[in-house]
Amino acid sequence: MKYIIKESQKQIILEAINDRIKEVQEDGVELTKKIVEDTKTHVSINLKMMLTWGAAIGGFMGPIMQWLNGQVPELTEKDSSLIAAGIASVIFFQERNFTKSIIKKIKEDGLEEPFKLGAIKANQLKTVLAGFLKSLNLSAFSVTNMLSYAFLVPIIPMIYDAVSEGIWDMRDTEMLIKSLSAFGLITISGNFLKRLMDLIVDRITK
Repeated sequence: MKYIIKESQKQIILEAINDRIKEVQEDGVELTKKIVEDTKTHVSINLKMMLTWGAAIGGFMGPIMQWLNGQVPELTEKDSSLIAAGIASVIFFQERNFTKSIIKKIKEDGLEEPFKLGAIKANQLKTVLAGFLKSLNLSAFSVTNMLSYAFLVPIIPMIYDAVSEGIWDMRDTEMLIKSLSAFGLITISGNFLKRLMDLIVDRITK
C-alpha cells in the first residue's frame, strides 16, 4: 500500500536510506578486511587484492556469513573468515592459485561441511543476482564480471522498498549515484552507474 507523505518526510526517509547505503558499503569493506586479516593467520597467503573489491565482496558475503553462522553457531570468528575467504575465492577468483590453498586449509581444519553449506547459499544468491541483472538487458553484464556488481546485494532491497512506496524519483537516483561515487568503494564508472541505477528503478517500477 502506498501512502501520501510530505516532502519533508520524504527527505528524511531518503536521507536515512542514503546513510544506510553508506553504512552497508563501509561495513562491506570492514568485513573484507577482517576476512583477509583472519585468513592470513590460518594460511600464509596474501589476499590483499580482495581489498580492491572490499565493498563488493563484503556486501555479497555479509548476508551469507550471517546465515551460515546461524546454521553453524559453533564456528569461531577465524573459522568463519576462512570459510568466507574460500567461498569468495570460488565465486569470484576461481582460477587463482590461492583458491586451492584456502580450500586445502578448510579441509585440513575440518570445515568442509560448513564451507559447502555456505557455498551452496552463495551460489543461490549469485544466481538470483545474475538473473536480475540479465533481466535489465545490460549489455556490459556477464557472470564472469559479477564481482563488479556484487556491491548491489544490500542496496537493491532498499531501492525496491523506496520505489514501491512511491518515494523515489529521478533526483533521488542522481543523489544515490553521487553518494556511491563519493564513497569511492565501487569500481564501475559514474556514467555506467547512472545507467545501471536507472535500469534497476525502471525494472522495479514495472
